[in-house]
Amino acid sequence: MLALTESVRESATVPDDWIVTLGEQLALVAALRERASIDVLPLGLPDGAPDLDEEAPLVYEGISQGAIHGQALLSYAPEIRAASLVAGGARLVELPLHQAADTMVAALPFLFGDFSPMDLWVTMSLFQAAIDRQDGHLHALHGQNERLGNVTSPNLAELAPLGPPRQGPSVLLTAGLSDGYVPNRVTRSLAWVLGPLPWIGGMPGNGVGLPIATAPLRGNLADGATGAYIELVPSGLARPAAPGCRPESLPIPLEMLQEGHFCAQLAEESIRRRVTFLRSAIDEAPPLVIDPFAGDVSR
Repeated sequence: MLALTESVRESATVPDDWIVTLGEQLALVAALRERASIDVLPLGLPDGAPDLDEEAPLVYEGISQGAIHGQALLSYAPEIRAASLVAGGARLVELPLHQAADTMVAALPFLFGDFSPMDLWVTMSLFQAAIDRQDGHLHALHGQNERLGNVTSPNLAELAPLGPPRQGPSVLLTAGLSDGYVPNRVTRSLAWVLGPLPWIGGMPGNGVGLPIATAPLRGNLADGATGAYIELVPSGLARPAAPGCRPESLPIPLEMLQEGHFCAQLAEESIRRRVTFLRSAIDEAPPLVIDPFAGDVSR
């Protein structure tokens, strides 16, 4: 954040870090197809068989920052059949405000002299306007419009017909309640943008218009793809914790089980659900979102 601040102060520009990463991800997707004939394995003794299957479907898992980047990638990489996004998907300015607003205010006199808290909030608003073209959360809207058969018109205020809708990627979006790194409001917002994705185990009237569902799910979105949003409850809250985030879930340190950001990543049921989702996307389409506590997960 300090490097970003210095760039704005010295050159009045916002670094293109996020959009460059998106470009690199898209280049990798293209390279996987273009380099499918490479044969280097086993190392030193290539076996004459291509190391990559160019016909195999692609899947993506992004965790934390990987999920933040992934929300944009899915809009421009139709080669990706399914994606698991975990504990990410944020609007960029909301991250530092959510994580360290008090620290930022306390640091103002050292960074900017008489810069006031009100100046900070105004500056952050201006920064978000400057970063909008890179913000993955906004790029995710592009994918939703294509899924619906719409395209944003030049004035950005209306939707115009694009043509036949295309099936978007299947998406499993996993979050942790009371995430101290990525606010729940933005993961819920992303769930709406990407579908809307039904909230497995969510409460009716959740405030963001997400439908409620129970697992198993397959092909449940209007375009035939699979989609689901899940929030795991960490240990230490008033609500019962997810089984994989309870104190007995050692050797995971208790402080990680009490943080929604890590509970979403490390809970055993979260890992099982994500692995099954991505493997089923490769073996068949659309992929399956399981109930990891059901005896039969093949439904």
